[in-house]
Amino acid sequence: PTHPRVPRSYRALLAAVALLVVLAAAPRAASAFGVGSELARLDGVALTVFPYRPLGCAEPSLLFVFHGNGRTAERYRDHALPLAESACFLVFAPLFDKERFSNAHYHRGGLVDGGEVRPRPAWTTELVDDLVTWARTREGRPDAPFYLFGHSAGGQFLSRVAAFALPA
Repeated sequence: PTHPRVPRSYRALLAAVALLVVLAAAPRAASAFGVGSELARLDGVALTVFPYRPLGCAEPSLLFVFHGNGRTAERYRDHALPLAESACFLVFAPLFDKERFSNAHYHRGGLVDGGEVRPRPAWTTELVDDLVTWARTREGRPDAPFYLFGHSAGGQFLSRVAAFALPA
């Protein structure tokens, strides 16, 4: 439980910091967990997503882990496994490959291209809401709580999501 006098924004910040500490402390994994990948089709865009479901967890919350510039989504998923097991999170780590998502389209959310603001439907940030909907539909839980975590470039991307396209 949190203290009722702590502002909600501080509680969210503290939760994000705690998640970062847990992920940073997780042992390096070799991506040999046998959890595979799936293809999420999001409004005409296909993203490879690396999921993980903890055992013995009936109704997990959804945790979306956004990779850094190295584009190693599978490793980010693997690093989240201890947290998934201990806190009952179903993990989804989408891959924003360099071939289709330049730094401007991933790190900076695809808002601007060549100095011009792109039409909102073309923003990469808009995919996050579709990704959450895809995962909720996949799980048959349209109201499943979800959390977003990004490291480095993923954190930059999520700052644009928070500012311009926060999912419902």
